Amino acid sequence: MMHVLVIDGEPVLRAAWKYLLEERAYAVHLAGNGAEGLELCRERVPDLVIMDVEGIPGVSEGLSTIEMVRMEIPEVQILVLSPWSLDREKALECGATVCVSKPVDYATVLKLADMMVSRASARRWSSMAAESE
Repeated sequence: MMHVLVIDGEPVLRAAWKYLLEERAYAVHLAGNGAEGLELCRERVPDLVIMDVEGIPGVSEGLSTIEMVRMEIPEVQILVLSPWSLDREKALECGATVCVSKPVDYATVLKLADMMVSRASARRWSSMAAESE
């Protein structure tokens, strides 16, 4: 089962993401801030992190969370949601894989998440095959 970590400061949005992603058969883990997100990353390495830079207290905390997640798990896919183009640019510089403008179309973001998780899965199988040789 593929694991998705959602980091968002809004409990209602975390619950919505949990419902939508579990409907797609993902194991979903939720964090309300960057510190909780990093702790969960260490406990169970996610295949995908979805985070709302605006929804994490302080934009700088959101950006530093991206950097720390990327340092901890270099291969993880990070999908960032942000209403501001400058934040999206900075998020990509900090290590986000993809940035999506808010407000989001959930169907589009879910398709993107599926593609990103597929990529993570392919990388995992590839590295496992290389290790067994």
